[in-house]
Amino acid sequence: MNVISISKSFKSQNFFKKNIKEVLTDVSFDLFKGDILGITGPNGAGKTTLIKIILDLIEPSNGKILIENREKKYLAYINTNSRSFFWRISARDNLIFYGKLLDLSNDEIEESILRLSKNFKVNDILDVPFMELSSGQMQTFNIVRALLRKPDYLFFDEATTSMDIEKSSNAISVIKSFISKNKIPTVWCSHNLEEIDFICNKFSIINDGFFEILSKNNFKKMKNNYKQYSFEISKADFKKISENFNFKIINEINDSLIISLNDKNINLDELLIFFVERKIKVRSIENIKNIKDFSFE
Repeated sequence: MNVISISKSFKSQNFFKKNIKEVLTDVSFDLFKGDILGITGPNGAGKTTLIKIILDLIEPSNGKILIENREKKYLAYINTNSRSFFWRISARDNLIFYGKLLDLSNDEIEESILRLSKNFKVNDILDVPFMELSSGQMQTFNIVRALLRKPDYLFFDEATTSMDIEKSSNAISVIKSFISKNKIPTVWCSHNLEEIDFICNKFSIINDGFFEILSKNNFKKMKNNYKQYSFEISKADFKKISENFNFKIINEINDSLIISLNDKNINLDELLIFFVERKIKVRSIENIKNIKDFSFE
């Protein structure tokens, strides 16, 4: 796949004037068999817009996407949207329906469902009505659905954000194994630099519409510079950990607290292991240092 000089601008208009916002500017890269390209960047930087242009969901203002025999290719897109599932039927019946849309035989559908649900550790909830699943379980089935048939290209857009740490870690490991085994060209968009470092072999950043390929060394520099994280946990769980680390409460949302730990001597992996061992459910993790403030100098 060749992405050639893609630019995208959006027009908006209010009572006084027209505005043109340049979302992407002259983005170019190649994606070959076995490539797993990680793309990071601030919210609104253009990551999702770029994926939608590649998938032909929106048109670029300039540039083109070249995919050989595109009409015969299966391009699988996984984001955080679970609304396309049928909520009143089971996860299994949903997967059977989508397997048929992917032109799989009944035997192929059954084999894929059993294998993937076991690998993603959701085989025990296959027959639960979809509406009764948690958001993390729904998202897991969102990934399973995309992998029922081996894709020619894979596009992940913040695909693990609704999962807890345990589900996310397992999903990422399974996905990486699946991609590596089948050498599927993949784009992985995420704010989670640890996630990108683990799964990807090529690295890039989008900021203010500009796209830049990063060397492994420069990506490592950027990742290691980011030591300030925020965590969303329940108020009850906060009481269990407040004596162990020096957390600051940033915000309060219903029964949750947004807390931060700004200590360069604390390893994120060790902290996450501490949470898992004490059965602390982390609802979300965000890096709260702005990517655009980072310099490679």
